[in-house]
Amino acid sequence: MEIERKFLVNEDELLTEINLNNYNKYSIEQAYISTEDREVRIRKIENSYSKSKCFMTIKSKDDLVRKEVEFEIPYNKYQDLISLKMYKGNIINKLRYKVPLENGLIAEIDIYRQQLFGLVMVEVEFKTEEEAQLFQKPNWFGEEVTNNNKYKNRKLATDIHRV
Repeated sequence: MEIERKFLVNEDELLTEINLNNYNKYSIEQAYISTEDREVRIRKIENSYSKSKCFMTIKSKDDLVRKEVEFEIPYNKYQDLISLKMYKGNIINKLRYKVPLENGLIAEIDIYRQQLFGLVMVEVEFKTEEEAQLFQKPNWFGEEVTNNNKYKNRKLATDIHRV
């Protein structure tokens, strides 16, 4: 089960409060194989400390609370799916920074690249719905978009020109 809230980022506030150079940076490439009744995503994650890891993730289409199953797949299988264009829409490329917040929470800041350049969002995962509802966002968090389909990654992949 995944319980998360998603926000746009006030970039000016972010840069005055947080030096992203102090945190690990992950390069993420992801594509969606299915977006109809459930979300099926493939993803490659790279960082400077380890070699690439690839995953397939299946998620329900809910908003705040979603069922999620994720498993690692071999790099060559990921490449096969990409090269055969087994995905819908476009490939999303982004940089991710994981920044600690209060109460052991982690802010995952995504800075989108290429077609989505200029879009910056942050997600926070929670253990319970109550914890999610009680969360007080920092100043650099902007508008909440948890329930806004326009900002779902599956939608961004298929409607890149609309953001």
